[in-house]
Order: sequence, then C-alpha cells, then structure tokens
Amino acid sequence: MKKLVFSYLVVAAMFFSAALVTGCNKDDPNCENCEQCDCEDCEQCNCEDCEQCNCEDCEVMYMVTFMNEGIKVNEFSVKDGSTLSKPVLAPREGYKFDGWHTDEDFNNVWDFVSETVNDNIILYAKWIAEDVSIFDGTITATVEDGNKYNSEVQMVKAEIWDDEADALEVIAAGSYSNGGFTLELPQTVKSSLLFDVQEWFDDVDGLNFSNSTAKITYFEDVTGYDSEESCGNFVYSKVNEEGIQVWSMFVFANSDVTITGSNSYLTCSITLKAGWNIVYVVENGETELTTNTVSGLKWYCTKDFEDYDWW
Repeated sequence: MKKLVFSYLVVAAMFFSAALVTGCNKDDPNCENCEQCDCEDCEQCNCEDCEQCNCEDCEVMYMVTFMNEGIKVNEFSVKDGSTLSKPVLAPREGYKFDGWHTDEDFNNVWDFVSETVNDNIILYAKWIAEDVSIFDGTITATVEDGNKYNSEVQMVKAEIWDDEADALEVIAAGSYSNGGFTLELPQTVKSSLLFDVQEWFDDVDGLNFSNSTAKITYFEDVTGYDSEESCGNFVYSKVNEEGIQVWSMFVFANSDVTITGSNSYLTCSITLKAGWNIVYVVENGETELTTNTVSGLKWYCTKDFEDYDWW
C-alpha cells in the first residue's frame, strides 16, 4: 500500500513539473490565459514567469496625465518611446497659453516633436496674462528733452554690482546721440551677479514663489558717461508734480518664476521668463510690483528731477 501511494505522488509530481516547464505558451490551446499575452501590460499574462508567455508583442506601457489649472484634462497609457500629441484646450479669457511643462514650477517645457515617453509623466499647462510685458533684451530709449545732453553724454552703460569683484560690472554699453541710446543686454550673465529670488525682498511673508530656486539680478537705471566720468542717470519712469508714480527695473532671471501675494509693504503680480524682463514699481498709496504693461512711461535724465521739490 505504501508503494502504491508513493507511485501516485510520483505521477502527480511529474505532471505538475511538466506543467511548469510548459508554462504559458500562447500556442497551447489548453492555456486559457495565453491570449492575454497580446495585452498591453505583460503582468496581465497571469504567468509565474512572464518569459514563458513566448509573447513577442508584449509592450512596456506608461501613463500620461495632462493637468490644467489643477484639473486633470486627460489621462491615457502609451507605449515606451511614444511621442505625444498636444491636447486642445479651451481659450482662457485674459490669458494666453504658454506650453506644457513637466513640472509644476514650469521650468521644463515638453517638446512634442523630439521628446518621447520613457516613464509615467504628468504635464502641466502654463498660462500667462495677456498684458504681461514682453521684453527681448533690447533697450531703445528716446530721452525726454534728451538733446540737451548730446554734448555732455558720450556713452551709456548698464551696470550691476558684482559682490565677488566688489565692483560694478558693465553688462552692456552704447553710444548716446540725438537725445537717446540703444543697449543690447546679454543673453546670459555671470553667476556672481545672480542671487536667490527670495533675497530680492526684505520680507517674503505673504508672497508665493512658483520656483524658489530661481536666481535673478537687475538694474534700475542706465548711467551716462563723458569721456571718463559718470554725468547723470537715465530712468524709465512716469512722473508728475507729486513725484515718481511708476519706475522700472530690468530683471534677468535664470529660469521662469511667478511671484504673487502681498504683505505689509508691497503687492506682487510678477511673471518672470528666463532671460530679461521689465518689472514696474507702481507707487499709488502702496507699492505694487508687476510685469503687467504700464502705459505712459518715458525715459528721463534724473538731472531733470532737480527742478521738483520731491527730488
């Protein structure tokens, strides 16, 4: 009797072993799961060892999610190495679409032509206000009553303080003639001129930064020179009898950053693109910093402000 039981066990073991060796062969009509070998996810083959599927069509799949203003607008799976098509978004009043980005801080834009999916990915829609000032880095200035400085000012320079060198760094220079000047600001600036964007403010309480790692630098005026020495400054401002109502800063950012919010001394509505931007400082009972276009500004020489009591 013991030998008979042993024989049954041996036969059962042999049968089980043969089943394991055979595995999930999609050509085996006795395998109910083998048709699933053509599925998008190899794990659905229900095999202990997916290699036993003998499935040449098994594809690696990744999930793609599109987010717009915190709302999921589309989600689907694609094969490894696939390119993507741009989703169509409804227009947003007062804003223009500025690309799909791979991060919520909008630092990295997704290239739908050249980039392929090789992992699960979330893409975020970026919008910017339509009235945000667009600045290409070229300053073309016609100075108010500027001709009276033609004989005095020979050259103008845009300068930024360099902490490492402990000196002013000239980032752009041009000649002054016919009551004005043109400056071409550089596409890049030295790292020693940059500082963390949050250091721009004495108090960051109440302010929101979309990209706290961004670095910036800026200048507020352009300095006029005769052959050797400075002989006045030029500012892009809006003035009246009561004082400077609006003045501007030329701000370089090494990456996109949006700054919003307010605190006890200022309100911010700033969208900085990587590169040069114009930021307007509006003084109207309280201080507002904005990249929204402000009209009515002119270039002035600060010497002309000496006639005002507020200067």
